[in-house]
Amino acid sequence: MNRMKKFMALFLAVVLIAQTGFAASAQESASPAPSVQSEVSADNETETEPQAETGTTEQQPENSKDETTGETTEAGQDGEDAAGEAEGEQPGNPSEGTGTEEDGQAPPADQDQNQDQDQNQEQDQNQNQGQDQEQQQPSNAAGDGEGTEVGEPTEEEKAEADGTEALDASDALLEEELETLSALDENTTIIYVNDDGQEEVAAGTEENPYVTIADALNALADIKISDGAPNPETKDVEYTIMVMPGTYARFEVPQHMLNVTIQGVSDENGDKPVIQTLMENDTLDFGTMDTGGVRVGGAGSITFDNLKFETGTNTDYPFFPATIQDQDGNYGITYENEPITVQNCEFDGPGKEYKGVYGVAMARNTWSVKDCTFTGYHNAIEMMADNNYVGHVEVTGNTITDCEFGVHGYYGMQMAQDMETYDNIFVLENNVFEGDSSQNWAMINTLSSYNGNSTMKVQVQGNTFASAMMSTLDVLDEYVLVDIEANNTWNEKSYLVDAHYFIDTGETSVKWYSTYSGADDEEGYTRSQWVLSGDTEYGTEAQREAIKNWLESEDHQWDNPMEVAIPSEDGNGVESFTSAKKFIQRVERPAGNLTVRKTVNSANEADKAKEFNFRVELSYPTATEDGIDYDVNGTYYKEFADSVEFTVVKSDGTEQTIVNGGQVSISDGESFTVKNIPAGSKYTVTELGAGKYDVTVDGVASTISEGTISSSEDTETEFVNTQKQTEWDTSKSKTATNLDSNYESQVTLSLPAADVKPAVDIVMVIDVSSSMKDVDIQEVKNAANVLCDQLAEKTNVETNIGIVTFDKTAHKLTDGLVSVDAAREAINSITASEDTNMVAGLMAGKEMLDAGTATEKHLVVMSDGIPIYWMENGEATSKTLISYAKDGVTELGRMPAGTEPEGSNNAMTVMSMEEILSATDWSTDSNEWKQISDTGENINQDECRYTNIQKASYMTAKYLQDNILGQYNVKMVAFGTDKYEGNIVYQYGENFCDWVGEQEGVSYYKISKPGFGGEEGELSNVFESIANEVIHLLDAGSRVEDYMGYVENDYNFDFVNELDKIKLTVGGAELPAVQIDSNTYGFGASNGSSDGKTYPFVVTYVKGNGAEEEHFVWNINVPVTIDSAVQLTYTVRLNNPKTETGSYGKYDKDGSQGYEGLYTNNSATLFPVDSKGNEGASEEFNKPTVSYTVVDHPATINITKKVQNSSGAATNVNATFYAAVFTDPQFTNRFGDVVELKLNGTSQVTVSVTVEAPADGSSRSYYVTETDKNGNVITGGESFGYQIGIEGSMVTVSESAPTGSVTITNKQVASGNQGGGSNGGGSTGGGSSSGSGSSSSQTVTSAQTGDNTNLLLPIAVVVIAAAALTVCLVVYRRKRS
Repeated sequence: MNRMKKFMALFLAVVLIAQTGFAASAQESASPAPSVQSEVSADNETETEPQAETGTTEQQPENSKDETTGETTEAGQDGEDAAGEAEGEQPGNPSEGTGTEEDGQAPPADQDQNQDQDQNQEQDQNQNQGQDQEQQQPSNAAGDGEGTEVGEPTEEEKAEADGTEALDASDALLEEELETLSALDENTTIIYVNDDGQEEVAAGTEENPYVTIADALNALADIKISDGAPNPETKDVEYTIMVMPGTYARFEVPQHMLNVTIQGVSDENGDKPVIQTLMENDTLDFGTMDTGGVRVGGAGSITFDNLKFETGTNTDYPFFPATIQDQDGNYGITYENEPITVQNCEFDGPGKEYKGVYGVAMARNTWSVKDCTFTGYHNAIEMMADNNYVGHVEVTGNTITDCEFGVHGYYGMQMAQDMETYDNIFVLENNVFEGDSSQNWAMINTLSSYNGNSTMKVQVQGNTFASAMMSTLDVLDEYVLVDIEANNTWNEKSYLVDAHYFIDTGETSVKWYSTYSGADDEEGYTRSQWVLSGDTEYGTEAQREAIKNWLESEDHQWDNPMEVAIPSEDGNGVESFTSAKKFIQRVERPAGNLTVRKTVNSANEADKAKEFNFRVELSYPTATEDGIDYDVNGTYYKEFADSVEFTVVKSDGTEQTIVNGGQVSISDGESFTVKNIPAGSKYTVTELGAGKYDVTVDGVASTISEGTISSSEDTETEFVNTQKQTEWDTSKSKTATNLDSNYESQVTLSLPAADVKPAVDIVMVIDVSSSMKDVDIQEVKNAANVLCDQLAEKTNVETNIGIVTFDKTAHKLTDGLVSVDAAREAINSITASEDTNMVAGLMAGKEMLDAGTATEKHLVVMSDGIPIYWMENGEATSKTLISYAKDGVTELGRMPAGTEPEGSNNAMTVMSMEEILSATDWSTDSNEWKQISDTGENINQDECRYTNIQKASYMTAKYLQDNILGQYNVKMVAFGTDKYEGNIVYQYGENFCDWVGEQEGVSYYKISKPGFGGEEGELSNVFESIANEVIHLLDAGSRVEDYMGYVENDYNFDFVNELDKIKLTVGGAELPAVQIDSNTYGFGASNGSSDGKTYPFVVTYVKGNGAEEEHFVWNINVPVTIDSAVQLTYTVRLNNPKTETGSYGKYDKDGSQGYEGLYTNNSATLFPVDSKGNEGASEEFNKPTVSYTVVDHPATINITKKVQNSSGAATNVNATFYAAVFTDPQFTNRFGDVVELKLNGTSQVTVSVTVEAPADGSSRSYYVTETDKNGNVITGGESFGYQIGIEGSMVTVSESAPTGSVTITNKQVASGNQGGGSNGGGSTGGGSSSGSGSSSSQTVTSAQTGDNTNLLLPIAVVVIAAAALTVCLVVYRRKRS
């Protein structure tokens, strides 16, 4: 059958030749064919230079000037405008090799003229292209072989017919490959080429193939071309040149050649036949239009299939170096309706650094490149068509990698109106473009309608871009057939650009709209930013200035489209884009995340539930951050715009969007993550309004976290809040007596602390603006006096008051903090004024409070909250209204903005405090409000964005947040904010006061003015409540949990659960006690309630396991004030004292020394409730320690302390003295602990001390003297307040005489500066006290103790010597008796 087919094919060919008179052509077939041009269909588009139309014999000028750029172009270039859109090389890449469009080179003028002359002829030919389009395309890329229908001649028969023999067995693999090639219809004639053939017998048959592809084409030219035109008898006959495996030289397709397929046959390894182009050893010469590769010119319906093109590095050719170059029209010949098709081919380039080397270069309007691969070309697929438009182009299914330009180029003519012939669509579908990820402009793909003409429609879909750009230039929106961004895949470093020149309006500018689509990955998409390169080689100064201005403008937003006008000197979009893309760069950064965590250390659930606010600020990265060089040969001009949005994901899964400077709120145990921040960005996270909490950030005391975003791992920071030491830390105490002979200690809990007189500092900051005139100001003065009266009654509290008023500025009416009486005088001098500058008043009040020494600091602010001034650089500041004439230039006058424009336009929308505080552009808001006087038109609303009230509200709130809230107890009194209901100005005031009242630690009082819903005296009632709140310590609901001292295998203290061992006093008066049950005790009068709060105070004992679980709970069911201390005293007993001889523990009465061991209580914790019923953070009491001594032979020394007045009479005192027992007369070796001698309204007290007697029956002497609480010996005198007399200072004991006594008498000094029994020795909390002796009602002041100056040393020596002599005489007499 195969032989028969070959025979019939040969027979038909012979008949055809005979009929058409081509015998002569057959004889000339051995001679070389004339130089021709052919159209080549490129699989991927690359950026190349325009080609010129010229005859084959026309000599090209060596150089010509580009009319738009003035740059010199090489001879032989096409007539396309070199200033047209041409994608540029990467910054820093040298311009090598043959010049391209980007080099600014233009074609010679005569080439353009030739093209213009042939234009009409080309259009006539193109009209028929649509009708013949299906015939022009290759039959079937998949193919079914050669065809073997029944009745066809066998291979043997065909061999006999054409004089050849059938393939032998050695050609079996090749025969199999041939049978799987593209389907060829019965009209297709096959010509074979094999580089292993023999030239002398070449006949184009399978057995005697041509040796070169050029030979086959030359032979075919004799058949298909006649008299310089397509042979009408054979032009529609499809011929296939079957190229067998091997390596072949380049070739050119003769002019007028139509309907030819050059089909490669793969070998047994699947390798395609190789065609070499641009080789160094190439000796072929195709004339002035030689490109160094395969050339197609003045031919059509040419298909390249299943070939591999190897492109060398020789660029020394007269025309643009290209592997396949379509030069249709350059010889005055065009077959535009006869397409070029390139399919299933491989293109192996020399490297993208060889500038201007193209893979496939096209000039005609109809062609296709399908299912090909391109690697290593500067331009993979390029079209250069100044004088053409798109008929129908398809670039589909290709893979283009590591090329500078993928599909690139332009068309310059208006689209044809005959839509029946052409659809004018450039189809770019299902391709893969993958550039070098190390470059910013890795691969550029551009479809351009040159000179603003509508030259094409584009259908770009299904493509995948990675490190690649896709741009459409001057393609009208209606001609973009699908949404390019939505219908393609954009991976890392990929983006879309659309540029236009608006030819309709004649505007010489380009609108450049750019959208970035980032690649999704585990950390989100990569952020990208436009920047201006420092390379000034490209573009004009005007173009660079336009880009710079846009980058510095508010329109420049991170990740948002770039839309900027770029001036065009030549009035076309391509020119501007070509220049601008050189100095506009897209910088991409890996994205990182920032996670902020919150921990609150508190046993109080209210603290745990509280939301804490954080402000997140981000700054644009510098050129090099995070180990990555982001510099683009220049400078960055813009940091993050305020409108740049970031996604925040909280730990509970909720999301929100913030802009730079936005706020996020979270509670204890929660976190939030700011997603996709460019690596290298600087971040600042600030906790706002920390208030009563001490804050640490990553272990360091601060409220601010700063750092740099990393791309390699999430950046994390943790804010830990611990409630600050409040007034309870200095208004509570715990003391314990040392163990007595029964190993018992009396422990006292005091609220407030027993040894410190409470003190409070209060500053009243009062608004005296014009809204406080007349009756209002008198109400204010009355109320302030009521507060003073209430505090004056609290004699147990030291009160200091300051008075500040504010109008436009602040006025200190008192000289700092003064007495109640001095404050009253200042209050009575208050008068009303005008203007409101609350910031000034707050600053003055803060200054007074900071100078005070009290632990309780209160700021009372009274206002209607309508601020119109604030402080800047120490000066009162507000916005200024500047009036202009109609020309907008002539200034007519200036005045403070005050409450305008709200005061004149009550219909304006009120900006809430939340909106005011969330705005982040206050620093750039102008304080000059410019207005046309006649019309009221604002002429600088872009600079002056907020009204004066809005800005004053922000500045005042900001000062409160940064300097007041959380640092002082704030009492906010909103007086008359509702005076004019519905008035927008007063609404701002009410909103401001309400916001202050909502802040942590603020007590809020809101009342109406008399005559406007309020009554006279209501403000005074509020200030009375404030006075009570000031002295308030704890409210009902507070409690103390006290755990007994216990250490396993060491010691164990038990609570003595007996009514007579528990006592509670309020203000020094003991409350009646009731045992409710075996473990519960009530104190005070019962109110008979059934809510568990029958008694003011209740103590409940919990034995637990009798060890670490043993504790009691003290419930406080009534308020506790600082002027009336509450004390609970109970007894603990050591139940397992040691029996071995020795001293155990060290006595520390109030836990101030921090000793370890023998704690009476392991812990005592206060859980406070404030006056609003809010639970505060838990507070720990100090832990006292006790001691005891175990001896084998105990003896006792009874130490008696007596106190006398200056006349020698006994006098009662409330005071504590100390003594110590020593083993030497020099009082250097102390035995045991210091002994506390406490007198509670008595004149004497005796304390027994256990010492040790010798075991051998002998005696031992001990020496007793007065000391301070630390055991330092003190002497009497005026500085101490007492003269000290010691009777029996030396005590001698033995087994037979185990008891001794010492009496220490303190006689008050007659100067009247007598001490009240204090010898604390300067130690903290050393028992310093004062009181009145009950017998004489004498006032006793505190005495100085522990005076160790050199002046007293001689006195001490004399006293000790006298005492020693007395002891010796007594001992001597006893022995004598």
